[in-house]
Amino acid sequence: MLTPEIIKKINDFVFLKPRTIDEIAKYIRKNWRTANRYVEGIAEQQGTLAIRVFREGTRGALKIVYWASIEQIHSSAFQEQLFE
Repeated sequence: MLTPEIIKKINDFVFLKPRTIDEIAKYIRKNWRTANRYVEGIAEQQGTLAIRVFREGTRGALKIVYWASIEQIHSSAFQEQLFE
């Protein structure tokens, strides 16, 4: 069951750096299929996470989850000056 606590836990974990589905599954202590379903649900409902699949269609496929929301990315003073 995808609860607000699990959503916050996954979002905070992925915000630090991109993670694999396996890392997320171990972090929340769930099966990788459950973690995959949770991440897909968060990506669809909230849009804060995005998924990239490498070697898709093979047994060695690798799913990387990364932060997709630009709300919490803070720019430096120099970047703000360039933007203005």
